Amino acid sequence: MSSESIAIEKLKKDGRDFTHRVTSRIIMKPACVIVHTGYVK
Repeated sequence: MSSESIAIEKLKKDGRDFTHRVTSRIIMKPACVIVHTGYVK
């Protein structure tokens, strides 16, 4: 494997990890709010 393809693979993986973190944060935020308001009520 050339260093270029390794770098591309790493970028792809980083991109996937980043996307996963962002989406899970977007999904978790409303879930946390719902849970908190549910407990408050």
